[in-house]
Amino acid sequence: MHARRTPISGKEPLPSQPDGCGRTRDDRDFSGACDGPHCGRRGPGRVLGIRSLIDEGRSIHISGHKSTQEAQDSVANKRCANAPVGPVAEHAIGPFLVRAAELRYAQAVGGRGKVADDRPNIFLLTSDQQKFTASRMGGNPYLVTPAADRLVAEGVNFRNCFVQSPLCQPSRTSILTGTYPQEHGVMGNSSRTNGVPSHCQMFQESLQANGYTCGAVGHLHANKGFSRGFDWILDMHESPIVETVRPIRDYSEEYAPQTEFGWVGWWCGTSPIPAEASTASVITDQAIDFINRTDGPFYLHISHEDPHPPYMVAPPYDTMYDPADIPLPQDPVWDKAVARLRQLSKEEGMHLCGDDQIRRVIAIYYGMISHVDRQFQRVIDHLEERGVLDNTWIFYTSDHGDFTGEHRMMTKAEMLYDCLLHVPLVIRAPGSEIPAGGVCDEMVEALDLGPTICEAVGIEVPDSRGRSILSVARGETSEPHRDAVFASVGRNTVVNVHNLPQGIAGSSRLEDAATMVRTASSKLIHNPNEEYELYLLDEDPDELDNRYGESEVADVQRDLEGRLKSWIDRYPIPPL
Repeated sequence: MHARRTPISGKEPLPSQPDGCGRTRDDRDFSGACDGPHCGRRGPGRVLGIRSLIDEGRSIHISGHKSTQEAQDSVANKRCANAPVGPVAEHAIGPFLVRAAELRYAQAVGGRGKVADDRPNIFLLTSDQQKFTASRMGGNPYLVTPAADRLVAEGVNFRNCFVQSPLCQPSRTSILTGTYPQEHGVMGNSSRTNGVPSHCQMFQESLQANGYTCGAVGHLHANKGFSRGFDWILDMHESPIVETVRPIRDYSEEYAPQTEFGWVGWWCGTSPIPAEASTASVITDQAIDFINRTDGPFYLHISHEDPHPPYMVAPPYDTMYDPADIPLPQDPVWDKAVARLRQLSKEEGMHLCGDDQIRRVIAIYYGMISHVDRQFQRVIDHLEERGVLDNTWIFYTSDHGDFTGEHRMMTKAEMLYDCLLHVPLVIRAPGSEIPAGGVCDEMVEALDLGPTICEAVGIEVPDSRGRSILSVARGETSEPHRDAVFASVGRNTVVNVHNLPQGIAGSSRLEDAATMVRTASSKLIHNPNEEYELYLLDEDPDELDNRYGESEVADVQRDLEGRLKSWIDRYPIPPL
């Protein structure tokens, strides 16, 4: 569905404005940070700003405190002594020629002397912050996602997959290690967490040890230990190739109405970067290059950052969905909502956010999902053109969801609602390994992915809390896979400092963990400060009416409390 074009704020040319540091906006990089000695403004990371992207040749002109040539020289000098050389080791984009060491090659791909064999390839395709209801797997009637549609038609759609944390790093660590957040210790996205512990084995390490060439590209947190087990890795947070196409956050801030604590307007708009030069497009280019360069069986994790905020996407995706066609999420029953939700909603400025703004955010969010789907389609088409699609396992999921107006919230938080934990999962297998067009309603945890991938290619499953779901996908068992799923989150800043207007310091206070148990029909959340939530999902699937403490649900409450206590006793929450 392509809806009519709607007016968009934030498309005006980026103005040059002083911001109190003595330098104009055009003197700084697009991240909002400034290298000036007396400037206190810091953005989320150094990003080289793009002033123009010329379609032919994709020429990139860089501005900032350094000249274009100085910036290129700086990139070229970031090489380590053992950088591989030769055609495999060089990548060009516009004026950049970057050695493989800068792209975080662990080794030259295909250089380990493997004997080619016909074992199947493996793709793990992940979006970031895509909830189940914002997917074709979840039956969303508005989305235009032909790649996801094809995977659903040719694979098995798991309609009850839940991640173990609503935040990026904890969830990804659980997926890769097959352990719960309190076991691996990455409880939040705070810099106080140290990444993947050395004692936690990740499933790609087993694949690599068994002769698979392992690669990863995109939103990876590789500096947190996620790079173990990969022969090649390109982390969008560290590579200058990818960062040069991400001047979005600062662009959006120019047009942001400010609330007393959070942003409202900056959450949505049109990206100044053309779709063909977007981060997602560059990630896909690199993924296809990896496929072309790799002999023998390979595992590739393609991790897109979208639809993660800021909610911005380039034409034509910015107008693909008409906000007027999108229904609004319902508000919670506020007099029964926990104080923590009421507080966070106000901190986000949601009491100042109108219904039209929420609809617009959702429309842009959907556009971002369609843009990512287009990138997945490019990869699938390339596999088909090379004749290897039918010898490839494809797993498509997300690391967690997004509020997008549900519970009168935006983005994500240290909360355990389904909109943050319930994610799409579809598996497409080579040949007739699993039935095409299958649907599975068994409850699955995201940490089941590693054991499933290993079993799919005949590799011994590493020690894991996860359980392979292949027998479920094949319909070989009538036993329930899980009768409940669990999640936890904590140890994170109470207020996300990136959401704060300039001049307001963010809190660094850490809070205790929140925990959750969910069955097919009910759910219990234990929040910090001893606040509880209980939802009867058959009659309240959106978790709006907190029934905790009501006599009518005493039996359900007792059962869920017992399940949650047993889980915490088995996997204790580490002390602050």
